[in-house]
Amino acid sequence: MKSVRRTISVFLACLLVCSLCMVIFAEEQQSGSTMLITNVPALVSFAANGGSGNMEVVSVAVGTEYTLPGCSFTAPVGMTFQHWKIDGKTYSPGRTITVNSHVTVTAVWRRTSPGETTVRKLIQRVIRIIRDLFSRRY
Repeated sequence: MKSVRRTISVFLACLLVCSLCMVIFAEEQQSGSTMLITNVPALVSFAANGGSGNMEVVSVAVGTEYTLPGCSFTAPVGMTFQHWKIDGKTYSPGRTITVNSHVTVTAVWRRTSPGETTVRKLIQRVIRIIRDLFSRRY
């Protein structure tokens, strides 16, 4: 019985709050005054789209400009980062977008050409050799 009374009390309290909000809104509409809401946060999140790793979600004020960063996801095997995609449109890193609501920025990958893979592996091998040389103690 107590839980029923409590549920009814909570329901009536919610109903009262909603009624008050509607009255305030109606008064504002009649007087022509409007409330300007500023600094509402919108989230910019990043999707790896087959890549791995994480990129931090960024909170920006609605209506502000945001510069897209470089991709820090690890590319899938045989792929390299090409550009970002937002709502079907492509953007390169460094491009500025206006954030009007929550947005997901998705990484788009392209196949790495065989020559590009070979050069990348060669560079990585040279870097390993140089690290090994400098890490040795004489």
